Amino acid sequence: MPSVELCARSLAASIVKARSSMSITEDWWLTEYEEEIHDHLRAKEQKRAVFHAQSPQLHFRQFLVEWLIDICKKRNLSTPVQHLAIYLLDYFMDNHSIQREQLQLVTLGCLLVAAKFEEKDNLIPKTSELNQTVDNMYNLHEFVQMELALVEFFHWDLMVPTTAHFVEYYEHYCVCTTDFHAGRPLPALPKARVCAQHYNDYFLDLSIRAAIIAATRICLLISPVWPRFLQKLTYYTSEELSPCIEIMLRLLETEERNSTEKTSLIKKVVQPSDTESSDSLKSSPTSVSSLSFDFDR
Repeated sequence: MPSVELCARSLAASIVKARSSMSITEDWWLTEYEEEIHDHLRAKEQKRAVFHAQSPQLHFRQFLVEWLIDICKKRNLSTPVQHLAIYLLDYFMDNHSIQREQLQLVTLGCLLVAAKFEEKDNLIPKTSELNQTVDNMYNLHEFVQMELALVEFFHWDLMVPTTAHFVEYYEHYCVCTTDFHAGRPLPALPKARVCAQHYNDYFLDLSIRAAIIAATRICLLISPVWPRFLQKLTYYTSEELSPCIEIMLRLLETEERNSTEKTSLIKKVVQPSDTESSDSLKSSPTSVSSLSFDFDR
């Protein structure tokens, strides 16, 4: 009978091998195959199982997701890890009745598997480190069994496209030299991209793909909001995105109104220096409530 440690190493090696066979080139949107890979991810996304929201423990989801996100932030895990872990958690819970005392083990297992598939090797958390977040409630054998249950449930097909994967691609085209800021030519493309990164990160928590880019461009006063090349790139029309954008901007407006510390998500990121033109891209955009939702059709 192999030891638990040996089983754990064997499972980890199998996951690494599976990751290597399924992985897509890092920064694939900068390669000559970007369109083909994008189409492949879209096709794979369309084959995802239907989420029924039928878990008996669904009322624990918000707590579990917030806890998972907190762990990711504290350990500096990437956004794709976070989104894949939430995806695994949602679908595993949707198809299992999980005892309350095992919910945190399932969540940590999802995070561990997601990290092994999406994160750099040196950043993958150790089982013992994750176990410390629950005061060492579980043992190594339980973690191994949980990981095995997860990968077998998903048939080892864990290269799942999430919102984070698409936004990484779309973000490369979020701000361009042909854009206008508040009706004028864009004065500082690098700073605009820094600002866009922070809005994208905020909206990414809302998980609404291409609408994230459109909402970010609205917040930065970039026009046209949804040019034809973005529609062609994402396969989404402005009419399809409008409802999602309005939801995200309303949530942003509510947060800014309720928090004096977040009157602008990027105020601390970019501050024009005295030597820069007064027309430089401002770090704090117009109030969300007064932004235009007009699109270039």
